[in-house]
Amino acid sequence: MSKELINLLPPQRRNILRRKHFFGRISRALDNVLLGLLLMTFTGVLLASTYYVLGMFNESTMLDEKEEAVQANKALRTAVAEQRLLLEQAVKVGENRLAWSDVIREVIQALPPAQVKEMNAQAEFSDDEISSPRMTIVGRAPTRAALASITSRLQAIPGIKEVKSPTSNILDAVNPSFELVILLEDPKI
Repeated sequence: MSKELINLLPPQRRNILRRKHFFGRISRALDNVLLGLLLMTFTGVLLASTYYVLGMFNESTMLDEKEEAVQANKALRTAVAEQRLLLEQAVKVGENRLAWSDVIREVIQALPPAQVKEMNAQAEFSDDEISSPRMTIVGRAPTRAALASITSRLQAIPGIKEVKSPTSNILDAVNPSFELVILLEDPKI
């Protein structure tokens, strides 16, 4: 059995109710659309502000990282410059070094064994700017003339700036003991 509904409302009233029902549905649909637009706008504003704030933090973080990178680069450049300076100084020292072996060889050749009975040589280095490299020779010569000859031969050697012979070296006429201080030319660094 089927049930049929009987509408007892007059047709005018039915039309008014239909229109009211139709406009009510349209009103609810527009309310839903407006609510959806409002929700989407709110979500968009929230996302945009979040993106903006995160972008600011990210930008400041990136600036901090860039500043740290710049500082690290400056420190690296300073370290490289210091190392380059040290290398240049080492090259200069190598180029202007004093060849002790050449000077000692010439000193030994200038001291003939027949005239020098004993010899002790000592080389001294100093970091002072005033003093130059020096070598001390202690020995015993057969005569004063031989000692003078040794001193003049030593002064003729290239690389020797000065030979200091104290007056105590010539006190004895025969077999005078001597101490000669040889100042070597200081290479310019």
